[in-house]
Amino acid sequence: MGRVEGKVAIVTGAAKGIGAATAKALAREGAKVVCSDLDEAGGQAIADEIANDGGEASFIRHDVVNEDEWEAVAKHAEDRFGGLHILVNNAGIAPEGGPIEDKTLESWRRTLAIDLDSVFLGCKHGI
Repeated sequence: MGRVEGKVAIVTGAAKGIGAATAKALAREGAKVVCSDLDEAGGQAIADEIANDGGEASFIRHDVVNEDEWEAVAKHAEDRFGGLHILVNNAGIAPEGGPIEDKTLESWRRTLAIDLDSVFLGCKHGI
């Protein structure tokens, strides 16, 4: 414990997988963690697990392509824990499988919004 003692982190996509593992690892090292995700039950479960293990965490529902929600997440980190030092833009999706000719432009744009636009928005509101 201690490498990020007293720092505040936001981890997007924290309900499972790499995001959940990252949130737990940051908490073990002393960070206060804001877990964000669309999956409310999963995200809250990770925040609860961190708290039960002696860490500090909170959950906020968050659509990473919505700029207003980024503002709310940044405000939540500030109000709850006093600031923001670490931003893990983890949320992402994989493109749908199958041949390119079967893809829709809407599907392509959704993938780009989640995987790329969300990183821009996170950096914009996290700085």
